[in-house]
Amino acid sequence: MTDSHALAAAGRALFKELTEAGRPVVGVGIGEGLIYLRVTAPDHGAPDNYNGYPVVVFGEDGARRH
Repeated sequence: MTDSHALAAAGRALFKELTEAGRPVVGVGIGEGLIYLRVTAPDHGAPDNYNGYPVVVFGEDGARRH
């Protein structure tokens, strides 16, 4: 598996994990070695890193959160 595929798999897994836990995560993206999450509330529960990839969280207003 290439690095980009591993990053995509990690992004999908994190999104699934958080949404199944009822967290307010509404979108996921990847790029440049980062996982990006879009959330609707501050209690998103996203980690700083997931499977070795940094996680960047954005609120509905586009502002970076964490």
